[in-house]
Amino acid sequence: SDGYIIINTEKEITHINEHALNILGMTKEEAEDKVITEVIPDLELKSILSNRENAFYDEIKINKKTYGVFISAMKDNKETVGAVISFKIVDKISSRVFSKAYYTKEITFNDILGESRKITDAKELAKKVSVNSTNILLLGESGTGKELFARAIHYASDRHANPFIAVNCAAIPESLLESELFGYESGAFTGANKTGKPGKFEFAHTGTIFLDEIGDMPFYLQAKILRVLQDKTIEKIGGVVQKDIDVRIIAATNRNLEEMVRTGKFREDLYYRLNVIPIQIPPLREREGDVELLVEYFIKKYS
Repeated sequence: SDGYIIINTEKEITHINEHALNILGMTKEEAEDKVITEVIPDLELKSILSNRENAFYDEIKINKKTYGVFISAMKDNKETVGAVISFKIVDKISSRVFSKAYYTKEITFNDILGESRKITDAKELAKKVSVNSTNILLLGESGTGKELFARAIHYASDRHANPFIAVNCAAIPESLLESELFGYESGAFTGANKTGKPGKFEFAHTGTIFLDEIGDMPFYLQAKILRVLQDKTIEKIGGVVQKDIDVRIIAATNRNLEEMVRTGKFREDLYYRLNVIPIQIPPLREREGDVELLVEYFIKKYS
């Protein structure tokens, strides 16, 4: 029931299914070999075809109807050789589209390898708190597996069938972070999509949002995150209506948030809202006996 189009790196349509032809109001002969932007002018493909992203979601208008469009890169030996574009009417899209596209594998606590006391204690605490919707703050150095813990907590919770959306607050440019998190209304700023765009909080509705590197979040955005925690509502950029949102927040950082609170770089009220259940994830050097276990695992995996 979805429209599907396959394009090559020159943006030319190589394959198109019947449903896509019906949506576009074209015949197969009219569509094939055309450049995709001739058929769908508002489509953004640069980030996919330039290898910067593997997947991208957007909403565009086709023949006066709004469609949710999901674009994923086609790879050959890690090189992008084209893209698959699928689209359906927005009112039929549920958050499963986003979660299915981005997170196809469920992570459980069994996927977090380790038998040392410190990692076992961290896993046991995470298991206990996964069953409710309490906010969790994962603390640990880079590379200790904070996102693995976040995913395992989500899939052990009663929200496991709903989306898990991960956002790296340090990786997204500050100028784009607000629109990525909260979305925007049509015409909110120059270059904005004509139909507006939902944000990551909206996609995470009824599920979990993982805010990685929360210590790098700009101070002015911290107030908006606090409002989500207090009022359970979001407001898009350029919007005037607040929308109810049901989302569990798991945050993570490798920075000392208490020190940042003391120096005025992180809001104290937000810190205490996020730090309901802190879980310290140990680095490998503190996990006695786990190096040998991991070496054996990777030898089996790659040999």
